[in-house]
Amino acid sequence: MIFWSAELFVRAAGITAVGLLGAMAASIPASSPARAQDGPVVVNCFDEAHETVKRIPAKDCKGRAISAAEAAEVRKRRQEYIQKVLAKAPHSDVEGKRLERVGSGFFVAEDGSVLTSHHVVDGCSGVSVAPSFGEMALATDVVPFAEADLALLRTAVDPPGIAAFAEGTGSAVMGAGFLSGYPEQGMVSLSPLLTPVEILRHESQTPRGPAILVRGDVRKGNSGGPLLDTAGSVVGVVLAEVDSVGMYKVTGTAVPEVGFILPGDRAQRFLDAQGVEYQRSQRRPLQPAERMLEDVRGYMVQVGCWN
Repeated sequence: MIFWSAELFVRAAGITAVGLLGAMAASIPASSPARAQDGPVVVNCFDEAHETVKRIPAKDCKGRAISAAEAAEVRKRRQEYIQKVLAKAPHSDVEGKRLERVGSGFFVAEDGSVLTSHHVVDGCSGVSVAPSFGEMALATDVVPFAEADLALLRTAVDPPGIAAFAEGTGSAVMGAGFLSGYPEQGMVSLSPLLTPVEILRHESQTPRGPAILVRGDVRKGNSGGPLLDTAGSVVGVVLAEVDSVGMYKVTGTAVPEVGFILPGDRAQRFLDAQGVEYQRSQRRPLQPAERMLEDVRGYMVQVGCWN
């Protein structure tokens, strides 16, 4: 059992978030390597293969430590790339607007309803969905459920595939699993990826309420995507990854690559309240990764926030 401090930091996989008292902790300046009080030296770690920059302890940096100016330039190049590949306005309502961020979502009903994270679409004047197959379209309505960090997107898209939720709560699922989404790996991905994770445990009390904890490569862009069991059924929705640096600063405990997942039963209750006729899967055997990836490409969408 993990006992969660109210000072636990979390970093949303699309925007930054904090725990109950995270805003009280001092942030690390981005201008140069810094040493947190009684903590490790923190650097801008540049992964040249994926062209990403993270603020992490120097001892954990497997790339090259770079200056704040270089880090800003890398982030600028990445943003320009996102603008280049996704900036074609899908609807007149977002013409002249800027694509601020992208996240993941997935079709949950034949009527084109998409489930995603609330923080991906919060404060957006326009929300777009880009299926793996088909043209980008604008959501006709956004139904928020901020308490659970969920949002339902109504669209006029004819979905090529529908995700199915695992029968029951999924609370018994442990061990191997997969995240499906559009994680940034230097440049934003235009095709959904499967990321293997280890489902660690279910916690009833975290800064985000009940959550499934997974260990794996949870990245910016994964928010709003599903956690799948080995049969390819949805058992949760990605919320956030633990900010390992912030966690170490306030607790002295290293928690590498751990993500928060909203349990699937809570997502289903939200869909029930909105009258969404989603699918539940029957018990299925282990699915090969190739088959699972083929399935997710049918129901995954990249969600864009425009302002």
